[in-house]
Amino acid sequence: MRKKLLNQKIRSFLFLAAGYSFALCPSLLAQDKFSAINSQDADTLRPKAVSVAFGKQSKNSVTSAISTIYSTELTKQIVPVVGDALVGRLPGLTVRKTSGIPGSPPVLVIRGQGTYNSTQPLVIVDGFRADFNQLSIYEIESISILKDAAATVLYGMDAANGVILVTTKRGHDGKLRVDASLNYGIQQPTQLPELLNATQFANYYNQALVNDGLPEKYSPSDISSYGQGGDFKYTHPNNDFVGDYLKNSSPIMLGGLNISGGNDKSKYMVALGYLASEGILNQADLNSYSTQMRMDKVNIRTNLDVNIMKGLSAALDVAVSFDNKNYPGNNLDTIVGALLQTPPQSFPVINPNGSLGGNAAYKINPLGMISQSGYQTSLQRNLDVNLRMKYDFDNGLKGLSLEAAGASSTWMTLWDNKTRSYATYSIDNPDDLAGTTYTQHGDSTNLRWSTDVITYKRLTFEGKANYSRVFGSHSLGGMLMYHMHRYVQQIDTINPYNFDNAGLGFRISYGNSEKYFAELAGSYYGQEQYSDGDRYKFFPAVSVAWLASKEDFLSGLQQLE
Repeated sequence: MRKKLLNQKIRSFLFLAAGYSFALCPSLLAQDKFSAINSQDADTLRPKAVSVAFGKQSKNSVTSAISTIYSTELTKQIVPVVGDALVGRLPGLTVRKTSGIPGSPPVLVIRGQGTYNSTQPLVIVDGFRADFNQLSIYEIESISILKDAAATVLYGMDAANGVILVTTKRGHDGKLRVDASLNYGIQQPTQLPELLNATQFANYYNQALVNDGLPEKYSPSDISSYGQGGDFKYTHPNNDFVGDYLKNSSPIMLGGLNISGGNDKSKYMVALGYLASEGILNQADLNSYSTQMRMDKVNIRTNLDVNIMKGLSAALDVAVSFDNKNYPGNNLDTIVGALLQTPPQSFPVINPNGSLGGNAAYKINPLGMISQSGYQTSLQRNLDVNLRMKYDFDNGLKGLSLEAAGASSTWMTLWDNKTRSYATYSIDNPDDLAGTTYTQHGDSTNLRWSTDVITYKRLTFEGKANYSRVFGSHSLGGMLMYHMHRYVQQIDTINPYNFDNAGLGFRISYGNSEKYFAELAGSYYGQEQYSDGDRYKFFPAVSVAWLASKEDFLSGLQQLE
């Protein structure tokens, strides 16, 4: 349901979206200074070219399998990472969420698994390798997936699992435009298991023993005492671990601000993004510190395009992200495993003397795991700088252009862990709770501090020659490129390790009457991780396409853009 309010100066949108979330997206419209576009206007302004490997092509001339989603669709969802916004959006892409930790990226698979180890596709952001889950959803213009050999061949063996091309927003020739968006949503588990209560567990356990010819473990008086309250909550507890220690929902908030404009000399785009997402753990704020899963992220991006002189242009992109996460002392899988595997009548969570309950068989206390195991923080910082120079020839060499580009990406994560262990206690004499003693299981310790630092750097260089001309009803295009990439990873003080790859590639495309298209592409690509004799390989691909809607016998039908 969408309600639109429009006057001469202010345009805003307020709509109620599925999943108990709403969004308030104002766009300011001031006379002669600001302009604003809604989602329908944005659809009409989509470029007629789509992103392909190392360039762009018109939609009609693409001969490979490519699917694209644009920003107007991406920003309709409230998600902590970009990968989550692709669920069900692109044919051929499978998105699988494997963790409930805020900010954890999903597993992406394009047309099935292509390798034995990592199945993740190669991710390219504005022409360079990067982690697109570090981006704000508001700085992205489009995301394309390259699915077949004809689309991915220029990336060599690195494209065995497909390629994801991300294009960020850029400036435009015209008046200053300001777009602001604020979204608030509620996250809910897809499904929480309904576990047996203590009475049900005891009855089924007894039945299992009888089926095996063994005596029952729980007497009728024990079974009737579960859930009665009073002292029975210590001697005959009836815990609902999932209901008591997992929330039904948690909040998430996203905000974005885009400022863009320019003229025939220069164009600019500045994007700011903010994300706050919280986990679903209960009882996480019992100390002076929080053990709740939490994520706060800030993104800043500036994209600048400049015409230096006739034929010579440059593009400079700078992106920074600050990502702060908070976790309990135990990982989420361990916590959820304990909630699901501990019988509801195994022990009281808190003993009469205030200590944590436990016993020799079940020493893990869910409350202790969440609130008494300390906490961990993760501080991630990312800086990407891309520079691209292009020269377009004229006169006798019209249609020819040369490009040189370089990129540097630096990423650092600081893990700051303050964790401890806790002791649990079992009741020795349930019949005399006032005078009972307790048996200790495990030891309680003070917070222990440890740190880990992980850094990586990416350095990329590429050079390209492009040619594109139209001769009557014939179109001819070509590209020759060289690409070199180095990845440097270091953990703490361990010596850094370099991963290098490089390759040459070409693409020749031909079109006739805007109906018939053919393309020949290939790359000679290699990685230093392979042995000397098998380091480089040649990867060729040929593809053809027929645009049937251009034929005379279909001229009466409406063409799809």
